[in-house]
Amino acid sequence: MKIPYRHLVQHIEESPSIEHISNKLFQLGHEHEIDGDILDMEFTPNRGDCLSINGLLRDLAVFYKVDLNQEIFSEKINELQLDFENLSESICPKISFLKLEIDQIPETYKNSLDNYFTDLGLNKNNFFTDLSNYLSYETGQPTHCYDASTMSGKLLFHEIEKNENLKHCLIKKLLLQVKIQFSH
Repeated sequence: MKIPYRHLVQHIEESPSIEHISNKLFQLGHEHEIDGDILDMEFTPNRGDCLSINGLLRDLAVFYKVDLNQEIFSEKINELQLDFENLSESICPKISFLKLEIDQIPETYKNSLDNYFTDLGLNKNNFFTDLSNYLSYETGQPTHCYDASTMSGKLLFHEIEKNENLKHCLIKKLLLQVKIQFSH
């Protein structure tokens, strides 16, 4: 996973050098290489909690004063009326859906979202996919976007059988990973 130094250091009060952060990451057991101003991270499978900016900052908080400065939405959210059934609660007991209505899709991105593409040399796809990918990068939580106007019928979540047809299988596989639903 590639993490630009400035994406980490902007949350660390002491503003340590990339070499200092690198040293602390090695002390925490995070193998990596420095490529210019990018930390190219290698994570073991048991450290999925570090596959994000916030995850690495949680670990680095042992050495530094870290300020994530995250705003928490505290207003009431109306329950989303969705015909959904989880048939595999034993493997995935918590699935969340959120419907956002966007009045106007921005033509350009600002601040952190724009830096994410610029610093990592990533191509932009569309607003919803780009935002979903950025949220995963920042928080470590997988998200997926769907246009609610294209969805109909009951959504079922269950394990996939090997002999299911491709279209049916892909829809179910996507539902296995769904966290957030956007629509416009």
